[in-house]
Amino acid sequence: MLSKIKFIYLTTIVCCLTTAAANANSQDKDDEAQIRQTVSNIATAFNTNDSKLAIEQFAQDNALFWMLKKGEGHNYNSVPFKPLTHTASGMAKFLNHFKENSMSIAQNFQSIDIQFVDSGMALVKTSYEAFRENKISHKGVEYYSLVSTDSGWKIISIMFTFDPVKHG
Repeated sequence: MLSKIKFIYLTTIVCCLTTAAANANSQDKDDEAQIRQTVSNIATAFNTNDSKLAIEQFAQDNALFWMLKKGEGHNYNSVPFKPLTHTASGMAKFLNHFKENSMSIAQNFQSIDIQFVDSGMALVKTSYEAFRENKISHKGVEYYSLVSTDSGWKIISIMFTFDPVKHG
């Protein structure tokens, strides 16, 4: 009789742990899908010059952008990068400039890699190509920091490299 009680007890524990693990895995997949959508919305905002969509992806308007622009004759391991800082609201102004001047810009991601840091925090690495007037203008790597908020996953900062592409 004691063996039967132990068996039932152990079976109950295993079932509870399996259910908890399945629920956690399901939540991770939901979070991953939401994060992927948030980051993809940035590319969509660029592709459509939609500053409102862009700004909606951020936790706040003054979320920081940090850009390292590759200088001529230098590689990513060298010091002479030109750092530039922007904010989410500055990016919205940038998109509005293109829209008001009927200029075409676009951004395509080659990859989106998501790493969960802790509960409610994630880091995303993307590789991208950017286009102006249907010609590739630059490429690079972007790193997004995101947090889970009441209204979904939001970007709190972006750091990226900017490697101009020469034509001709």
